Amino acid sequence: MMTNELIIYFSKSGNTKVIAEALKELTGADIFELEPVRKYSASYSLTVIRSRLEDLFRMDVKVKEYLDSIEDYDIIYIAFPVWAATFPRIVRQQLEKLDFNGKTVRAVISHGNGGFGKSRKDIREICKGAQIDEAFGIYDYNIKYAKRNLGEWLDNVNF
Repeated sequence: MMTNELIIYFSKSGNTKVIAEALKELTGADIFELEPVRKYSASYSLTVIRSRLEDLFRMDVKVKEYLDSIEDYDIIYIAFPVWAATFPRIVRQQLEKLDFNGKTVRAVISHGNGGFGKSRKDIREICKGAQIDEAFGIYDYNIKYAKRNLGEWLDNVNF
């Protein structure tokens, strides 16, 4: 069944995947996972180094598949971990390929102590023509409460 909502997500550690799957349960949205061909290291330090190099040199992250269009959707959830105060390069690459005119965008993030960083500002810049709703953020150590907290957030953004 085609819904008018879509979740686009990237998860390295599994935390954002938990969020995306809880969001799917709560909304019935379709879901699309961004998967790098070469997975990120389990090592936090090595992931930070790779991520910073990708950003610094605007390196393309090879992915298994891109989403070509969001034409059939009205509401787009973009779920990602915050890295270096924004979304990972793999997420940026996907977003740059899509037309957000007339869409509603809702950022859903997992983060450590850095919070949203500049991710909300960056979403506004890259998703031109979209209505940007209030973002949802959850600390990595609170992932077990993701479904409950997402439900409360959805109640507020779907008023």
